[in-house]
Amino acid sequence: MHQLRVHSNKISHPLIGDSKYGDKNHDVMFEENFGWKNMFLHAGKLEFKHPFTEEKLVLKASFPEDWIGLFKAFSWVNLVE
Repeated sequence: MHQLRVHSNKISHPLIGDSKYGDKNHDVMFEENFGWKNMFLHAGKLEFKHPFTEEKLVLKASFPEDWIGLFKAFSWVNLVE
């Protein structure tokens, strides 16, 4: 049911803010230093072929403010923009 979250934990890459499968120490550190409390799991872009029309569909979702702060804090590039 939470397969991506479980697999991330199993390969020692738990999601920030995941209270069930994450790392509480990391969560506390990110909350204390950056004020980030939300789970950092987001589908910024999905591409797939429609099953009936075979039209290529591209869905994009903007990142929340805390994600934008994460990109800036770590000098990461937002590839969805």
